[in-house]
Amino acid sequence: MSIDIGRVFSNTVAMVKERWLAMIGLWATFLGFLFVYGIVVFAVLGGTIMASGVMMGGAGFDNPAALGGLGIGIIVMVVIAYIGYFAIMFGQQGSMAAMASPLHQISFGEAFSRGLKGGLTFLGVLLLFIVAYIVAALLFALVVLILQFLGDFAVIVAGILALPAIIYLICRFSVIVPVIVVEKIFNPIKAINRTWQITSGNVLSILVVYIVFAVAALVLMVVPFMLLSATFDLAGGGAGAGVLTGIFIVLLFIALFLAFTLFASSLVASLHAEMSDTQAVELGKTFE
Repeated sequence: MSIDIGRVFSNTVAMVKERWLAMIGLWATFLGFLFVYGIVVFAVLGGTIMASGVMMGGAGFDNPAALGGLGIGIIVMVVIAYIGYFAIMFGQQGSMAAMASPLHQISFGEAFSRGLKGGLTFLGVLLLFIVAYIVAALLFALVVLILQFLGDFAVIVAGILALPAIIYLICRFSVIVPVIVVEKIFNPIKAINRTWQITSGNVLSILVVYIVFAVAALVLMVVPFMLLSATFDLAGGGAGAGVLTGIFIVLLFIALFLAFTLFASSLVASLHAEMSDTQAVELGKTFE
């Protein structure tokens, strides 16, 4: 389906106005979940290292084989910890996108549940993307190697041409999170295929949407800090003013970051809704 850029932005603003509290709640819930997860991971890793030291004894650390086994075990645990971390982060994004979608109106618990499932699905998607990236990188390196025989100019041209290809792929897969959580496609391969299907023929419009949003976000981030800096200068500086300015900067950054997160999640969800042919829930019911 074609994209009405104006409707994408109007839906984005409407969803933030209507569901901002639930979206902040989901963001905070996953943030708390992430905090607890970090404490548990830190405790497990620290406890494992300390327990290994006690079991091995002082002399045991002189054993290269024992140290190697401990090192491999810790590396495996760290990798697993990072997998869990990314699953929670992707789950946070997915739950907010599910809540912000104009295609339906769901409960907090349902959005949270879809976020958890979607986080695991997105890990599978990410793994497939990594494999594809490695293959593409090897092929690109081979092409560059061949082009070196034609001179440095050919290599530079190949590098320049790679940038549009990367932007193209980013646009094609940028709505994969709402595809997973809104359409409940929890199979990574099916999610990739579905995303590729609905973004077909819409790359230029998608790119325009993201450019406009990026410019607006940049203004949102830069202008307040410029005004704050000017106010500090007019106040004559000083230690007290500096402390207050520092506090305001931290609070302002948190507020702007949260606003950016809400609008970004809503934008992606609205963009997906504009392209999706899903008819399970009529768009108009959202605003009743």
